[in-house]
Amino acid sequence: MPLSSILTLTCSVRLFTLFLILIFGCNSKIEKQEISSLDSASNIYWDAYEEVEKAYEREPSDQLINQKLYYLEKMGWPPISIDALNQARQRLGLDQDLVKKYTLYYEKNQLYAPLMELLDSWGKLNKLDAEMMEANIRAHMLLAQKEKTIELLNDYIYDYHEPENEAFVASKFLKMGDTLMSVYHYSKLHKMDPSHKDLVSLYVPLLLKINQPGRARSILSSSARSDTTFQTRLMLSKSLYQLGEKREAKGILLAYNREEALDQLTRWYWQEEKWDSTMFYVNKLIQIDSSRAALFMKASIYEERGALNSSLQLLNLLIELDSTDNLAREMAQDVSRKIAYLRELEERRKTPIPELSPKTSLDNE
Repeated sequence: MPLSSILTLTCSVRLFTLFLILIFGCNSKIEKQEISSLDSASNIYWDAYEEVEKAYEREPSDQLINQKLYYLEKMGWPPISIDALNQARQRLGLDQDLVKKYTLYYEKNQLYAPLMELLDSWGKLNKLDAEMMEANIRAHMLLAQKEKTIELLNDYIYDYHEPENEAFVASKFLKMGDTLMSVYHYSKLHKMDPSHKDLVSLYVPLLLKINQPGRARSILSSSARSDTTFQTRLMLSKSLYQLGEKREAKGILLAYNREEALDQLTRWYWQEEKWDSTMFYVNKLIQIDSSRAALFMKASIYEERGALNSSLQLLNLLIELDSTDNLAREMAQDVSRKIAYLRELEERRKTPIPELSPKTSLDNE
């Protein structure tokens, strides 16, 4: 056989072998990729799970099925977990601990219909604890069953009425857009635990939204003594501004060279038409955040105060950076029309009006 033919055959065999390795290698990794991003910890648990799975196939036992569930839980209940859960249910029976494992699996994999079915059947024979009721409420909410969700929330708060339970109910009414019930339960939470974290992060923004800055300030003032985080200070400044205490509100944010603080200061001064301060803070904002939003805001400020050429330059820059920015394109067109109109008016003003000779009177003819 000629040497060239031998080399060609050898190369073909090598390529075929590599192709087979890739196929089988990919197949062996499919399940691993279902689990997670495959960091080192996930790999360790996966390897351990595979060894237990092999042992279970050889000789099933209660101990081995529990070990499989342990490793699956450590990996965050990947889709393959359902086989082990069903095996445990057949071998050991369904108890509260296994119901909770099913619940974690269903929620992790967004399987809300089977979760509701499981909790419904379990609840007919056993009382659902707080965790199970919360999972059931979340499932009904995510499946847009509003009336049933409200019914379950009322049952839940009747059985469990500690501060955390009030916080849970209030947050769920807030997500459903029921402002009245959300405010009602947050106010109960405030009486029960004035330092609860949800009061600052969720209740205060709600109060500011419904124009209740006085109540928001009361909560924030007490929280600010122990909670000096930026978000708490930011919300306190917003409530003070709504109450008309603008100088104090701005004073709080002047201590922070942060995007949110500079953005808020810019908007307040812009609203008050204090242009020097507006431009000062929007420029500081762009120094630390030259994103599209900050540049577009500066272009809008320029346009409002009549600096049309400067506004158009910024808008054209945004269009160059992102040709799909339709909002910047539409505003640029609008600003261009204004510039053209003003130039036309200027040209008219500069153009002399020709004097017209009076018509000759017929009497003089």
